[in-house]
Amino acid sequence: MDAIARNSVANVRIEPNQRSGLHSQVLLGESVGVLEEKVPWFRCRLEDGSIGWIHSGSLTLDPDIAGSYRTGELLCARALQARCLEEPNPASRTLAILTDGSRLLSSERQDKWQRVILPDGHSGWIPAGIATLIENLPSPSPESIRGLALDYVGIPYLWGGTSTLAFDCSGYVQLIYRLHRTILPRNSYEQGEMGEAVEPGEGWGRLIAGDLLFFAEGERIDHVAVSLGGASVAHASISNGRVAVESLEPGEDNYSARMAGLFRCAHRLF
Repeated sequence: MDAIARNSVANVRIEPNQRSGLHSQVLLGESVGVLEEKVPWFRCRLEDGSIGWIHSGSLTLDPDIAGSYRTGELLCARALQARCLEEPNPASRTLAILTDGSRLLSSERQDKWQRVILPDGHSGWIPAGIATLIENLPSPSPESIRGLALDYVGIPYLWGGTSTLAFDCSGYVQLIYRLHRTILPRNSYEQGEMGEAVEPGEGWGRLIAGDLLFFAEGERIDHVAVSLGGASVAHASISNGRVAVESLEPGEDNYSARMAGLFRCAHRLF
């Protein structure tokens, strides 16, 4: 059985308990596969293959809506935060808060407004310019990935966060690539198994924007950053408390000796 996330951000718990740790999050309109039910919780497989528990209040289980979201024309929100409104009027009541990557079922177009169907079945309106058809999302490129990575600088850090409200390191990288039509695994050590290894070269000069850099305090990779080209990286870290830009090259602005010392490998995904 499929279900659709109906909240702006739906929390995915390790255990079916509100006090349990945050494993991940799914965005509004994202599809999940229901594996098990322990009322009021559902054990779900997410689109990235990871598994966790989601409260029923965050999901739409209606098979007609789930089917429409699976086969219909889906829009992807492209705004850090935006509102879906009851009427095509900026003063209208808010039906939902959208974050970058939220999915909406496309309906009619009216002047500068786009009518959409939300996962809870309500219809609403968004400015036409804030969403694009999923199939029109760009393919990965250094320029596009670098631009999006920088757009998210300053967003707070949250363990388990995957949205533009708050990120952890792998959630940050995951959303950047998701908005380039590429689904990555949830955890940094799993992402470290993707793509082709790249030798950074002297002064990190062989790295291009979009390469993923992996770090570890022990034997297993536990942190990921995205290259901005050369020695410059962007990453969501608890030490910074947010998404920040740092350099791995001594003498450069924002040089992080700690990051440079923990570097393990770099991979290219496109």
